[in-house]
Amino acid sequence: METIVMEYLITFDKKQDFCKNTESFCFLLQSIHGLVCNDTSILYKNIKIQFENKLLDTDDHNNRIFHTTFSIEKLEYLYIFEKFIKDV
Repeated sequence: METIVMEYLITFDKKQDFCKNTESFCFLLQSIHGLVCNDTSILYKNIKIQFENKLLDTDDHNNRIFHTTFSIEKLEYLYIFEKFIKDV
């Protein structure tokens, strides 16, 4: 089975009280209508998207950096996955 993966490094300014940890990052994702997020997956338009999100330990004193990965294993859901990526 082929897996489609999208991987991001996402930064947030540490001065802002926004996305301070992986849990608050998940809450941000849930602001997208119809999206439900937990530690390992996202439910979006009735498809399960695998989800990994790690707050990186860096020397950057100005930014919070998340290493975030979204993936699906069923190619028949690719068009929904593309819409999800655009919404994110």
